Amino acid sequence: MLTMSVFGAGFALFAHPWPGTRRLSSGERNNGVNKAQIDQMQISNVILTSPIFQEVLKDSDFLLLTVDELIPQAHRNNHVGQGLLGSPNHLDVGPLLFLNKSKGQMYAFCHLGPSLEGGDGKVHNGILATLLDESLCFCGFDKLPSKRGVTAQLTINFKDKVHLGKNGTDVILSANVKEWKGRKCIIDGQVQTLERNPTTVADATCVLVEPKWFKWLSWVDLF
Repeated sequence: MLTMSVFGAGFALFAHPWPGTRRLSSGERNNGVNKAQIDQMQISNVILTSPIFQEVLKDSDFLLLTVDELIPQAHRNNHVGQGLLGSPNHLDVGPLLFLNKSKGQMYAFCHLGPSLEGGDGKVHNGILATLLDESLCFCGFDKLPSKRGVTAQLTINFKDKVHLGKNGTDVILSANVKEWKGRKCIIDGQVQTLERNPTTVADATCVLVEPKWFKWLSWVDLF
């Protein structure tokens, strides 16, 4: 009884501010970003002119989303990418997500600002791990019963470093759902530079699971 009371109190305190700002309707979420809005975004020419960006932009099977849409306004300051690292010198753009729900495939384009430089003059592996974790989860959410879950395991193989110039650099994160069954989904992904001869910086495998108790929150639009 005490455990349930504590959980209920904690849930009430957490849940209250989440709908404190307007959330996108299901129709708006399904429509994604209007491609005409891309011209109003501060997207680097490297991303805009890359062949893969142009390819998925024209593919009607891919839904274009931004993390802004997925994280409610009231909680963006508590989100690593939108809050702590949300600035021109950190994560200036994105990630811009192109998601194919039926195939379980996703591409995420991101600009890494100069302030993300680690002690060795390159992007810190912790930044790449955060981006991979988030992107692979977004790719797999739709395969779970309640369309939400948590990372049970994230395995990353760092192969190279991302070199940052004075103005930062651009990368692409690709993800594919490898298999799913019930409340478990396995997603493979990698990070590559957006150069003419791209470098694979890291590859990863994420085991995404939906806790059993999530079904009791299916009636609440929290996350």
